[in-house]
Amino acid sequence: MKKINKYILAFAILLVSLSITEVLYLISKNIPYRIYFDPIGQFAAFGPFLASLLFIIFNKKNRIKDLSLKWFNFKLVINSILLFFMAMVLCLTIEYFFKFSVIEIPRNGIWLWGHNFNLFIGFLLYAMLFLVFVGFGEELCWRGFLFNKLKGLSWLELVISINLIWSLWHLPVYMRYGNVISFIFFTVSCFEFGIILMYLRVKTNSVIPAMLLHALYNTIFIIVSKTMKPEVQYLSGFPNIIMLVVLSPLAIYYYKKGKVIYNERIYKNTFANKS
Repeated sequence: MKKINKYILAFAILLVSLSITEVLYLISKNIPYRIYFDPIGQFAAFGPFLASLLFIIFNKKNRIKDLSLKWFNFKLVINSILLFFMAMVLCLTIEYFFKFSVIEIPRNGIWLWGHNFNLFIGFLLYAMLFLVFVGFGEELCWRGFLFNKLKGLSWLELVISINLIWSLWHLPVYMRYGNVISFIFFTVSCFEFGIILMYLRVKTNSVIPAMLLHALYNTIFIIVSKTMKPEVQYLSGFPNIIMLVVLSPLAIYYYKKGKVIYNERIYKNTFANKS
């Protein structure tokens, strides 16, 4: 597929994903018993996945295996996941030490579906829910289907295209609830965190590691609540300057590692799920 056609396809996937997501958002806001149907408010995140399915159904050149949902060797990614969570702990520690925000971990349990669960069970339930809504909903499209459709571009083009689309897909949320500065911070975080997710994708030839890390990332920042001080909100919000600074070395490191692996596989044509 020519480069221009890849970009046109990427833009089409973004538009379809945005449209479906907005429809799902309206449905979730008006559906009865929402607390059971959408307990963590992430039902609209299925938009990208459903968009991918539409492209697979209506284009014979696309296949289910383009989603890259396949088994992988966990040993290949365990160091990356541990490094990432060490970075997140460092970020929270800096915020707490300099009193940019009051960090609280719920001690009286976590409420889901109108029931109170202890912290451990609640964390597992949140992680599983984020895996379903965010892992399947988003990653099967971004690091799964879209990655497969755009491979052949340079590593830099691939990183920019996928992470920019991922960021822009969130734009309606920030138009409703956020502001320009928050969206700029979020876009930078999409590139930094997205590079790590893309490294896991190219390292394992599977989208599952990206799904798992994305879900766990969201779970941590839901469970660990932070009371922000208004005067330093850009130091204590989500995402924030501290997070962007802490993640930047990891992003640079995994960008370089991912580029080497990607270029080798493009040269040898050893990517799985060839399109």
